[in-house]
Amino acid sequence: MIATLDGSTTPLPISTSALNSQIVTGSADLSFLEAGSHTVSVIAVDDYGNAVANSTFTITVADQTPTIAITPIADIALTYPATTTNVPFTFKTSTASGFTIDSVSAVLDGTTALTFTNTPALGTSNVVTSGGTILALGAGSHTISVTGGSGGKTVTTTTTFKVTLWTLAPPTVVITAPTAASFEMTGTSLSIPLNFTGTSNYTGGTITALTATLKNNATGAISTLNVLSSTLGQKVAYGAATMTVTAAGTYTITVAAKDPVAGAATTTQNFAVTVNAPKKVSGNVFFDVDFDGTLDSGEFGLSGVTVTLYNSANGVVATTMADCSGDYSFANVAPGTYKVTATAPTGLVATPSGSTGSRSVTVGTVNVTALPIGFGLNFTALRAMSANGYTIGFWKNNVDKAIAGKSSGTQIPNATIVTYTKTLGSLALSPYDNISMKTASSTMGSTSSASKDLLSKQLVASEYNYANGAYLNGNKTLTFLFIWWGEYVLQNSTSYSSTQLIWTKDWFDAYNNSHGGVVAGPQ
Repeated sequence: MIATLDGSTTPLPISTSALNSQIVTGSADLSFLEAGSHTVSVIAVDDYGNAVANSTFTITVADQTPTIAITPIADIALTYPATTTNVPFTFKTSTASGFTIDSVSAVLDGTTALTFTNTPALGTSNVVTSGGTILALGAGSHTISVTGGSGGKTVTTTTTFKVTLWTLAPPTVVITAPTAASFEMTGTSLSIPLNFTGTSNYTGGTITALTATLKNNATGAISTLNVLSSTLGQKVAYGAATMTVTAAGTYTITVAAKDPVAGAATTTQNFAVTVNAPKKVSGNVFFDVDFDGTLDSGEFGLSGVTVTLYNSANGVVATTMADCSGDYSFANVAPGTYKVTATAPTGLVATPSGSTGSRSVTVGTVNVTALPIGFGLNFTALRAMSANGYTIGFWKNNVDKAIAGKSSGTQIPNATIVTYTKTLGSLALSPYDNISMKTASSTMGSTSSASKDLLSKQLVASEYNYANGAYLNGNKTLTFLFIWWGEYVLQNSTSYSSTQLIWTKDWFDAYNNSHGGVVAGPQ
């Protein structure tokens, strides 16, 4: 018995049994290098000849290259406070029937070998399902690479997914003070309050730090401010500091608030500082002879009057005295609103009626002149004062004796009368300029009933009393103002009624008749 394959002349090695018998069986093992259709031919020989039998069959070769199916991993979004996550994974490695999966491995991001928690035994099945959990995986794009082997062949499959952290908005920082864009410095330094807030912008967030700096933009110098806050650790934190500036220029405030999770945020604000040198407040205190509150011709400054400067809180800033011209001034006055108050001298009262002797001033960038402050005679006070005045008759007698050169029957020496008369000629206003003794005598001896003449008659005698030292309560200045008032009324007699002229005359009449007692002028 002979067997051949695919027409080959080379017999196949076969095993037979019971040759030389009526029925013989045989077998052979066939090895194939490639798939395809094949024919086996068997020849049997006996005493009567040969017989051939053919059998055709097809060989197919199974592919043992494995396939890998990774269960998709969806992108992951983390929500605060989580910053990492555990990611489960599974995949299936398969090969053709008749083969087994010999090896399975997986790598994370090309470097980290993954550990399986449910891989069946290898080499026993053509389908293997593997899986596990990636622990504490952080944000980013990640790749899992899986390699499977079967029958000496391997294949690698990858899958990619993302882990995204929720992006937290940084804190909000707001400067609430200062609100002004510019400041004036009136001294050597300027202190400016700084207030600001930091607010965390997510649920559960806190502000743990507040900081502030001040930059001098001209020099580039940056100073760190001492920020005080009692609300750190809360969602909204309030900060306060004091900025001290010593030079003019522009400055930049930078403040920051820190959230330990969301980070820090800053904001800035600019402001300018100008130097405003202290200014001068000046004014004048005058004798308001006509009581109208206005400095007119024929009126003059009062010396020695105490003047006080008050601030807006009514606190005393400074005190000074009016000079010989009634002028006063205050130096180094910072910008603001003030009140200038003059203290009424003895026997005088602020004018017009009801006035307080004060003037309001606002100091800015220039020197300020306050409105004049007037004081007129306080007739209520004068009525209670004493004087050693002598009558018209007393003075006419002594003037007449001096004119005649007689010394008998006189109370005042002739030479003194001459001196006194010269005093009248230059004492106050113009009614008696360069008056002579004869004119003085005739004026005091006038028999006219005109109110102006009656006033002049008493006034001349009053001026002799003044020259003789008959001062109201011993106050020479006040008595001089009293005489000035009389000459003013006389000089401007056409502006007064007859009743007013007589009322003025009666005051000098009371003064001339005081004789060391109370003046007691008319009401």
